[in-house]
Amino acid sequence: MTKQLLRISLGVGLIMAATNLNAQISFTFTSGDEGITGSSATVAHNPTAPGTLDVTVDTGSNDGIEIPGTIDASTFVGLRIVLKNNTTRQSIRIRSRNDVDTGYDVISVDNTVTPNDSGFKTYVYDLSADPDWDDNPENTILIEFRKGATANPEAGVVQIDSIEFLTTLSIEGVGIIDGLRVFAKEGLITTNKGNIESVYSMTGQKVGSSNLSSGIYIVTVKVGDLKETVKVAL
Repeated sequence: MTKQLLRISLGVGLIMAATNLNAQISFTFTSGDEGITGSSATVAHNPTAPGTLDVTVDTGSNDGIEIPGTIDASTFVGLRIVLKNNTTRQSIRIRSRNDVDTGYDVISVDNTVTPNDSGFKTYVYDLSADPDWDDNPENTILIEFRKGATANPEAGVVQIDSIEFLTTLSIEGVGIIDGLRVFAKEGLITTNKGNIESVYSMTGQKVGSSNLSSGIYIVTVKVGDLKETVKVAL
């Protein structure tokens, strides 16, 4: 049920798999692995409705998946992935390679994911913030599940519900604190729970949560004794 609700909340961009729908590239794994292969890991399509890509990681530090095909870095600026992490892995690293590169560029590194999670969560990454994500079409994308601070990561399965490459960053930031969402709309940043402690622009300037101009903001929210920092876009 959780998985189905997440799929609805993300909208029509997830209805078709591995296609360009409304200028977004989506993989939803409703009928197969859609050409995605393992990178130091094994992948298998899980047909349990409505379908996941199950990635079995071993005890290596950078096990993950390889996404084939051409992703136009001048068009796609973000990556959204919905997954359930059934392992002790604590972070995700995104790497890419194009015809110009001699090796893989690290685009986004050490993005925290919840280990041994109880349900599916949505993670959004800003690819365009890295200078290596340039105007050249990226031919191969690696998404690696890293051990983080865990000295000896255990083998296990990461279930991926969907992957989307985005032409614009989501206006909604989804936190790791269960149920936390931060919304940005019409110059205003709000949250559905807790209190907003701080808002910073990408230049490091501390700003308020209202009367904001278009841009990307780093928002820290406190819920009880917990704090979460997410990135949102206006």
